[in-house]
Amino acid sequence: MVHNKVLNEYDFPPLELLHFVLLGTKIGRHYKGAFHLTAKGKKLKNEPGKLWENLADFLIFRVDHAHSTHSGERPLGNWDIFFNVINVEAQQGISTKGICKSLYGEPEANSGYNSQYYDFYFTVLQPLSWAGLLTEIGEKRLHLPDRFFVKSPLWQATIKLDTDDFLTEIISH
Repeated sequence: MVHNKVLNEYDFPPLELLHFVLLGTKIGRHYKGAFHLTAKGKKLKNEPGKLWENLADFLIFRVDHAHSTHSGERPLGNWDIFFNVINVEAQQGISTKGICKSLYGEPEANSGYNSQYYDFYFTVLQPLSWAGLLTEIGEKRLHLPDRFFVKSPLWQATIKLDTDDFLTEIISH
């Protein structure tokens, strides 16, 4: 039996997000029923570093990822704090739960489900992974709090933080 179904971009959330990012960065636009690169997009096509910088900046800092969470809330803190804590904690690798414990302390006892882990995963760790700055390793079937992250080589090459000196001191001892 042949089943024909028209698929829409919202049937594929990553494609919908990519479309949104390309429009938001003005790298692409719709013209006469088709999607085309803009002059900016054509220029950036030949400059992969600048293309990545534009896409990553928009994806991480301008997209509201809180809509992906159960609570609709953003985690407490800001990107400066998140980047510096992750810079230290993900040096050897750490779980979502571990990063949240470093940022917020131990969760209350008797709290089986902690939305803080899920909110942090969807609003901070997943966008950093999509941008190529973090690598999620291990089983994708693990619960989100137990998923494990390490900094990617791209993180090392593109991000300079206050805590970099601290990491150099740790490594040199």
